[in-house]
Amino acid sequence: MVLRPEQFTEQAQDVLRNSQELVRRYQHSQWDVEHILLALLELEQGLPGMIFAELGISTDVVKERLHGMLEAAPKVTYDNTQIYATPRAAGLLDNAKRESVRLSDEFIGAEHLLIAATMETQGDSAQVLKENGIDQEKVYRALMAVRGSHRVDDPRAESHYRALEKYSIDLTKLAREGKLDPVVGRDDAIRQVMQTLTRRKKNNPVIIGEAGVGKTAIVEGLAARIVAGDVPNSLKDRRVLAL
Repeated sequence: MVLRPEQFTEQAQDVLRNSQELVRRYQHSQWDVEHILLALLELEQGLPGMIFAELGISTDVVKERLHGMLEAAPKVTYDNTQIYATPRAAGLLDNAKRESVRLSDEFIGAEHLLIAATMETQGDSAQVLKENGIDQEKVYRALMAVRGSHRVDDPRAESHYRALEKYSIDLTKLAREGKLDPVVGRDDAIRQVMQTLTRRKKNNPVIIGEAGVGKTAIVEGLAARIVAGDVPNSLKDRRVLAL
């Protein structure tokens, strides 16, 4: 399958360019899946980073492993101006195109490249993803949480997904980083909120009270419980965002 640059979003094109620069930086002879995966995760304010945040996984850990793997790979002594794709890299691009079609998207985006990377069963990329508990199904779920009903219908589609990241505070991220104060004495209220959230209908809790009575503490307590895994299955891997 021959793919043209205009079939990719701007962010995906950046990933492919940056991944080929990694080939040159590490003095490798071929362009492979590991270069593409690392470029995906190094993308500043990129969709893959948002997906990893949704999964509660640090991109830094995965990037460090990939850098180590690429550094250990054999190097060439000549100037590698001509870069050749391995069959694995070509297969990843083909799978990314198929994913874009399956998801009814008009362009191949960074998310499709990431999904295609999770399809790998061989090589260092598959190993590092497995080590961090990242699989295709988890990436699908996180993608749906991040982009919602948006479709990749223009080359700058990924920029539309960032509104929540720009205008909200991720309380689950703060809880994971230990930046929230411990919540004491609000267990009953937190349980009531969780019970409401897990209903099939009328599942929008409203916390009311005068200023200073601890409404925010209840929400922060919920975020802390999600991070600790002390929530019903339907609330696991969810994020709590404050506007």
